[in-house]
Amino acid sequence: MPSTWRLREELGFQTLREAIETLRVDELKYRAGLFDEPSGTRKPELVDHLIRQLEGDGLQRLWKQLDDRSQKAVAEAMYDGSEPLNAALFRAKYGSDPPNWHSPSDSRYHRSKEPPRPISMFLFGNGWIPDDLRHRLKTVVPQPTESSLSTVAKLPERVPQPKGRRGLPGMDDNASGKLIREDTALAALHDVRALLALVDDGKVAVGEKTGQVSLAGAKAILPILRNRDFLVKNADDLRDAKRTMRAFAWPLLLQAGKLAEISGSRLRLTKAGKKALTEPPHEVIRDLWSRWLKGTLFDEFRRVSEVKGQTKPRALTAAAERREAIALGLQEARPGEWVAVDEFMRYLVASGLSFAVARDSWSLYIGDLQYGSLGYEDYSNWLPKWYAMVFLWEYAGTLGLVDVSFTEPEEGHRDYGGNWGTDDVACLSPHDGLYYFRVNSLGAWALGLASEYLPPKEEVRPVLRVLPNLDVASVDETLDPADALFLGRFARHNGDRVWSLGLADFLRAVEQGVPLPQMRAFLEARCAEPGIPETVAALFADVESRTGRISDQDPARIYACSDAELARLVVSDTRLRRLCRLADERLLVVPAGLDKAFRDALRQIGYVAPPTPAD
Repeated sequence: MPSTWRLREELGFQTLREAIETLRVDELKYRAGLFDEPSGTRKPELVDHLIRQLEGDGLQRLWKQLDDRSQKAVAEAMYDGSEPLNAALFRAKYGSDPPNWHSPSDSRYHRSKEPPRPISMFLFGNGWIPDDLRHRLKTVVPQPTESSLSTVAKLPERVPQPKGRRGLPGMDDNASGKLIREDTALAALHDVRALLALVDDGKVAVGEKTGQVSLAGAKAILPILRNRDFLVKNADDLRDAKRTMRAFAWPLLLQAGKLAEISGSRLRLTKAGKKALTEPPHEVIRDLWSRWLKGTLFDEFRRVSEVKGQTKPRALTAAAERREAIALGLQEARPGEWVAVDEFMRYLVASGLSFAVARDSWSLYIGDLQYGSLGYEDYSNWLPKWYAMVFLWEYAGTLGLVDVSFTEPEEGHRDYGGNWGTDDVACLSPHDGLYYFRVNSLGAWALGLASEYLPPKEEVRPVLRVLPNLDVASVDETLDPADALFLGRFARHNGDRVWSLGLADFLRAVEQGVPLPQMRAFLEARCAEPGIPETVAALFADVESRTGRISDQDPARIYACSDAELARLVVSDTRLRRLCRLADERLLVVPAGLDKAFRDALRQIGYVAPPTPAD
């Protein structure tokens, strides 16, 4: 059972007397050197003497003796929610370690030449301020200043070349570490619609158990993405789906958002996914972001594949808690201003939003469990940064909420460079190259920083010729795969570069949830000539006149009577005729919401329906 002293170390001290009484006599003598000579040298006399020194205006006099760093340390411990002084927070906020409040390491304290530190009468144990002292200090100690998130006025062109690292094979040495900037919002608005359509066509292959995209699935996704992938632009060159980001993230995001589900080795749209095809893409993205923050489908840290030991039960903390901390930090970012990843991580710690990735850092390792364990000093402090780079780039970036500035992963962060067994590790994950990000207008709206978001109009690109005979021809030899995919949803592909429009295909597309205005806006934005031919406009008008005239009503239950006479008896009864309709001579249709009332009224005329599975 832990000693009373150990309990106080963990839980804090209720009174100043309680805190002082945990000190040894030599520690008391050391602190007594701050004041006049005590009247005695026994422990009870020293305790009483120290307490008397802080009575009245003595507390304020001692506070004024503290240097600036010590005053900051006391203020942080004072206003940190009844917690001991957080050394990591202090270091992140002020750029230095907190001052030492303990007695000198020399066991002969009274002989030590080092003068006593005034802070030693404010902080005790692990950095606690006793409750009664905390209450008195509120009139003396001002609240500490809030930490702020620094931004970058202008992005640099390149990042410093890590020591001892050569450029990529075939890369000019002067180009190594060059930063690439990519704005993501327009791509995400395009991609979410394209991915839903691709899933609806049954072309996204995933692992049957993991739901993670396969190589074939990634190669199908890459061509339809507006900007391809962040690091992979050519599907033919792809050898490993895990090298991608957008192609890897989108299938997981759609599953976490309940818009897609696994069917064999492919994804298929759910009812909600089919509905999402007709909804504004920015609203779909905001819902996906909200669901991803709370989801448990996938832990982003799994993408840091060089860190081993993650698969052990309860090796990692809950991902939702980490996401919440980062999302709260993003809400403090000023939209449109670039933030360095290292600065963002510093801010999270300094503002009390730090988080742990591993439940036990010693169980994670690089290379070898014994020598490469991440439990050694400093290594575990990098885990949150490695996680944040995946979360920010692969998920917030794929959803178009943050723009990113990055370099090749092999030229990225090398925090782990001093760890055992890392000499031959080119990168921990493809995300090592993320250096800067900024919250864009779509992200500001999704994060609640802006009250509205005005999506851009359909991009105008004259790549199609819409002909009066209802044919649609591609102007270029190759049409963007995403454009071809969407065109194929309401037009029949007749050749390499020709599609035809028709009533049956339009009606089928409307039935599948493709909005008619969206089809027309697409053709007008891609048409090489101004406007669409009158024949095509007439076809749209005809389709519009045929849609909406038949609506889907609430579900109903059908009851079969033994003969037509009984059916007529039921529908003619004054209590039952408002609850059912005659479908044919023996069938009764009862709306699902009226089923109980129908059964009750049926019993009143002397008949009963058989029990149903819902009964």
